[in-house]
Amino acid sequence: MKGRVSIDLRRMLRISHPLLAMAIFFASAAIAQTLSVVPEERLFLEPGHVELAGALPGGGVTIDSVFVDEAGHSWAARGTYFASPEGRVNTGEDASVTGTYTGVDARGLIWSALPVGSEGIEKCQSAECLPAGAPSMPAIDVMKPVSITYTATYQRGIDSTTTATTTGKQTARFAAPGVIREELRGGDLRGVVFRAPGPGPKQPVLVVTGSGGGVNERTAALLASHGFLALALAHFNYDGRPDALREIPLEYFHGAMDWLQAESGMEKIGLSGGSRGGELVLLLGATWPERVGAIVAGVPSNVVWGGCCGADDVARPAWTLEGKPVPFASYGFEEGESFEGASRDIDWRRLYLPAMLEATTGAIPVERITAPILIISGQADALWPSSIASYKVEQRLVEAGKSGRLKRIDFPGVGHFAAFPVIVTSLLGDMTHDVAEASISMGGTPQMNASAAVSGFKEQVAFFRQNLRTANEQRNELE
Repeated sequence: MKGRVSIDLRRMLRISHPLLAMAIFFASAAIAQTLSVVPEERLFLEPGHVELAGALPGGGVTIDSVFVDEAGHSWAARGTYFASPEGRVNTGEDASVTGTYTGVDARGLIWSALPVGSEGIEKCQSAECLPAGAPSMPAIDVMKPVSITYTATYQRGIDSTTTATTTGKQTARFAAPGVIREELRGGDLRGVVFRAPGPGPKQPVLVVTGSGGGVNERTAALLASHGFLALALAHFNYDGRPDALREIPLEYFHGAMDWLQAESGMEKIGLSGGSRGGELVLLLGATWPERVGAIVAGVPSNVVWGGCCGADDVARPAWTLEGKPVPFASYGFEEGESFEGASRDIDWRRLYLPAMLEATTGAIPVERITAPILIISGQADALWPSSIASYKVEQRLVEAGKSGRLKRIDFPGVGHFAAFPVIVTSLLGDMTHDVAEASISMGGTPQMNASAAVSGFKEQVAFFRQNLRTANEQRNELE
C-alpha cells in the first residue's frame, strides 16, 4: 500500500499541483542525502539493514550491494523501492518490488546475491541468466572480514532523469574479533580449533561435516564468536584423513571428545552436525551417552547409511565400532544408478525414504541418548526427507518414553540447508556435490532457506548455552 500511495502522490504532484510539487522538490533537496548501513560491522547471520534519506517522496530507489569473495568473484544483489512521503527507504521495513529479491527482507541484499559483479547486475538478476559453471556460493575465509558496498541510486526531482547516488559500507564476518583459529594435528586427529575470546572456561562443541567431508569452519567460527570452544573435526576428504566416507572408526570421534574434554576442563561435550553429520551426532550420542551434554542434529537421518559417494563405497559401511561395521541401510538405487555424476533429475528422496520409513535396518538407537536433542529439518528438503526422519526419531523416543529430551524444529518451505550457516542462498537449488561431483537439488526457496539459516543457528546457540552449562554444572555438583 505504501508504494501505491507514493506513486499516486507523485502523479498528483506532476499533473495537478505544480507549485506544490516544486515546494516538495526543494524541501526534499534540503534533506541531507545519507545512506546508513546499520550496523557498520556485524557477524554474518546477525541482523542488519540499509537506510536512505533524501530521496524524492514516492520516487524510485535502487540499492545495489557488492562484495568480492576469496576466489575473486564479485557478488551483487539489487533491490528497488519507492521512497516514503518523507523521502526515506529502510530495507528492513520497505518492500523491494523488483531486483534479485522482492518483498520486505532486511537480508535480501545479501542472500539474493549473484556472481555477476556491479556491472552485470543491471542485465542479470536471476539464476537463469548465469553462465554455465558459475559458482553456487561465495568462497569466504572465516577469519577475514568481508567488505560489502551498498550503492543507492534515486530520484531527486520530479523529472525521473534527475537522479543522485550515494554509497555506504559494511563489514561482515564469521569470526568475531578476538576469536583464535588453530590447526589441530594431534595424533591422528585433524581439524581446526576456534577459541572464543575472553577469559574463563568455554563450553566445548564438536562440529562434524556431512557427505562432503573436509571441515565445517563456518559453524565452528560462529559458535566460537558466541562464546564456545569449537572443534571443526575432519574425518575424511582432508589432508591426513581418508578420501571417502567409508569405514571411519567411531573411536576417532571419541578421541576428539577426549581432546575437547581435556582442553576445556569440561566433562560433557556438545555435538553439532548436519546431513550425514546429523546422522553421525545422533549415532555418537547413542554410542557414548555419558560423554555428551547436548546434541544439535541438522537435517539428519534416523538410520545409518553406507559409505559415500563412490560406486565402490555404497556397499561398504560408513562407520565401524571396535573394528566391526555399524549396521546400515541400503540405498534405493535402481540398476545402473550411482552417486557419481548423477543428474539432478534423480529423485534423491527415493534413495532414502523406504529405509527411513521402515526404520529397522540400521536404525539409530536414539533412545540410548541421555542428552537433550535439538533436531532442525526442512519440509522441502529435496536431497533426503529430513522432515520425515526427524519425525521418526521423535516417534522412537515417544515409544521409549523419552520424548521430553527432544526439541524438534521443522521449517516449512525450507530445503536441505535448514541447519547450515549459509549466507547466499540464491543458487542453492542446483549444486554440485563436492565428492560425488553430482548435480543435486537441495530444495526450498532462497528466501525461506535464508531465513532458516539465521533462525536455525540462533536456536543452536541458545540450545548449547542452556544445556551444556546445565550438564557440566550438574556434573561438577555430583563430584
